[in-house]
Amino acid sequence: MNPPNESNPYRSPNPVEGPDSSESVTFSGSPEARIARLEQQVFELERRLSKSWVFSPTFFARSFAILGHFFVAYMIIALPFIFLSFLLPLLLEGALK
Repeated sequence: MNPPNESNPYRSPNPVEGPDSSESVTFSGSPEARIARLEQQVFELERRLSKSWVFSPTFFARSFAILGHFFVAYMIIALPFIFLSFLLPLLLEGALK
């Protein structure tokens, strides 16, 4: 992490930090170079998003993508409770005898 700025201790001295904390983006150079760099970043994001079913143009692909995300999140939340609901009676049955 970069040391705090003297005028604002909570703000990084770099204007924008990339997704990797070691990678920082500075706004130096000509405006044309900055625009070209931003266009490249937009192109890369669009390429990555085009592979995602969440942003698919077809309704059914989007629906199944959201359903899949919902199912995985539900399993992450529900499985520990289901596991405990089967494990606790077994443990308590042995303790009560």
